[in-house]
Amino acid sequence: MRDIVETIQRNQTDLVTGSPSAILVVQGGPGPGKSAVGLHRVT
Repeated sequence: MRDIVETIQRNQTDLVTGSPSAILVVQGGPGPGKSAVGLHRVT
């Protein structure tokens, strides 16, 4: 998990730590870490 966290860019951090006022849809191809970042946000 540490390897993944170290690669998160600032704009990605803002998306997962902010308080969206609407539904947030995260799209991307296989492998960029969408699920890992989502799980990290939940914890």
